Amino acid sequence: MQGTDSIYCSIIKDMLTTVFRGKGSFIFGDRNEESLFQITCTASEAYIAFDTSFHIFERFNDLTFEGKLEDGRICKGYVFGDYNQQNSLFVAKCSELTIGEFDTINTIEAVLMGIYFPHEFSFQYKDYKIDISKSSTSKELAKRTKNFSGTISEGNCVTISGNKLDIDRINDLLRDICLLLRPLTASEVYFGCLKCNNQTLIYHKKRMSGKLFGMRSNMLESTHQYPDYLSKGLQKLETIDAFDKMSITDIGHVLSTSAACGLLETGLMVLVAALERLGQKATLVSYNSNDASRFKNSLQKFKDFLKEQAAIYFEENPNLFSETQKGAISKSISRISPWDTAFVKKIQAHLGKNGWVVDLDFDKVKELRDSLAHSGMIPQGFQKEEAITLRVQLEIFLFVHVLDLVGFDGRISSTKDGWAVFPRKDEFKKGKNE
Repeated sequence: MQGTDSIYCSIIKDMLTTVFRGKGSFIFGDRNEESLFQITCTASEAYIAFDTSFHIFERFNDLTFEGKLEDGRICKGYVFGDYNQQNSLFVAKCSELTIGEFDTINTIEAVLMGIYFPHEFSFQYKDYKIDISKSSTSKELAKRTKNFSGTISEGNCVTISGNKLDIDRINDLLRDICLLLRPLTASEVYFGCLKCNNQTLIYHKKRMSGKLFGMRSNMLESTHQYPDYLSKGLQKLETIDAFDKMSITDIGHVLSTSAACGLLETGLMVLVAALERLGQKATLVSYNSNDASRFKNSLQKFKDFLKEQAAIYFEENPNLFSETQKGAISKSISRISPWDTAFVKKIQAHLGKNGWVVDLDFDKVKELRDSLAHSGMIPQGFQKEEAITLRVQLEIFLFVHVLDLVGFDGRISSTKDGWAVFPRKDEFKKGKNE
């Protein structure tokens, strides 16, 4: 029988690492130690190992280091988080790590984690040229790796080119790219290390992370659609209001949760809550600011009245409720909201405002929502097939809303009679799933 080592990477993808060695100073409070060290870098994290006489850190995040590598480059950063210590050997994560020096930056490269788009494309955004190259890992191999080991393989690579690039601005730009990609892939796409001018490595203080990776394709994978979507999305993120920008972030997280959590009830709960949240804006805009202010004041007076009456009742019946129960009643009064009883109206308003023509059983949705909110379970009599169908429908509602916010009329990924179909967004909203 032939050896199996050659097929190992076809089953579980190896995590690419780069190792640096050097010597430097480790500073903790008024203590300063010199030590040899080794830094192991991946696309998302960096780890450092060194010998030290330090044993207990009261405030672990205060440990800093600075040194020189064997190749002559300068490195510096922080040591933080969970660590492992055996005798004098200490191993921990690095934060705000910089390896190398730079004057002017013309290119910054980052590997995305959680997305495996099979093509290459590029587009222009402002003064930046953005190139996205495909990963050496296929989506199928990435899924196997995740299922077997829980590890996310390196995904597509983003290279941003321009004159005198500012690291903070490019880091924010990469964050926006990840936030726009999350709804498309139902994965919490993120990046870690920045490679500047193809030689300097930086793990930025504004770190991204991800834990939920559905690895789906909610839109037709196309070298035309993706750059158009990202280009329009980046422009829109500069102008949309805070509610809509948060909606894109929220929907990316919700779709990742629904696709990756593995529990139908959890997925439905976050999907329904996200759709209800969108409906809140549609409902609120029907009131002008004066009406809203008067209504808010009236509601507050009503809540104050209820609290006063509750206090009187508690005083007249001192043994009827425990202190814990009294506190719970008071908190329930404080949480009263004018929209809590308008669940269906909120969703209807959202769908109507955004041009949806759909056959949605709102009573069923409300029944499901109430049962999940109070018991965490699908209500009795609610067929599992119904719940699965509704989950898919809600996922599409939310994803299409992101396309609406971006102003992109792309082809989304769907199914009809067991076949893959890719209707345009507006066709799908009108019920033409062809």
